[in-house]
Amino acid sequence: MNRAGKDEPSSPRSPFPWTEAHELARVARSLAQTKVLLCGDHSLYRAALRILVETRDDFRIVAESTCQATPLEYALRGEIDLILMDHELQASSRQQLAGLERLLDRFAPRPVVIVTSAIDPQTCFAALRHGASAIVLKARGEETLLDAMTSAARGQVLLERAVLTAILSQAAQTPNVPHIEQLKIDQLTPREREIAGIACTGITNKQIAEKLSISEATVRHHLGVIFSKLGVSTRSELAAYGYRHNLVSTAARASTDEESAADTARN
Repeated sequence: MNRAGKDEPSSPRSPFPWTEAHELARVARSLAQTKVLLCGDHSLYRAALRILVETRDDFRIVAESTCQATPLEYALRGEIDLILMDHELQASSRQQLAGLERLLDRFAPRPVVIVTSAIDPQTCFAALRHGASAIVLKARGEETLLDAMTSAARGQVLLERAVLTAILSQAAQTPNVPHIEQLKIDQLTPREREIAGIACTGITNKQIAEKLSISEATVRHHLGVIFSKLGVSTRSELAAYGYRHNLVSTAARASTDEESAADTARN
């Protein structure tokens, strides 16, 4: 009722209020979903990945493309949160590695999850250096891939234990660290080096905090300092740097090998 004592007309309402509620819920779900670009040159495998990803409510495939420049450029025009890429990380020529690096650079700064059936340590290094947040073997179960996508969407790095083992085996064969990189590593305090080595194994800040009995805020602070001293900007770059330059502690390597053996036994 207004000041003149007359009833004011009520605002128009939908005759189907449940429809409005349903639409609002749908929009809320859509906003909460991680928007995924599905990328790969094999249409049959892309279709299988699409079916798998669409079983989860927290992901939505908004674009699909081959790895070729023109269709990829068109696909990247939309709003993309995460790249799911089918790409074989097999032994590659220098030209092929450069092509992979250019491809991953186009996706930056979005996290990239790579699905592969082959693991070549040098190619894995290149992928990690250029922004890959997860490398998942095709032989693994679907939950492994979906967990990797969830971790990547949260800004975390998740690597297959078999990938870590392959990288560690190459690192063991090339123990010498270039002088300029050793100077960077020598700037790290013992605590920073410990945290850097643990972070390279792909565990979360919370897990690092629990392992070392410190707060997550302290872990984040140390990682910021480590990134600055080593000249890296992401966890995936740190992982690539750490495995290449032997930052991973013997204990962490042993843990990785044990878990890899356990994974092999389970599969």
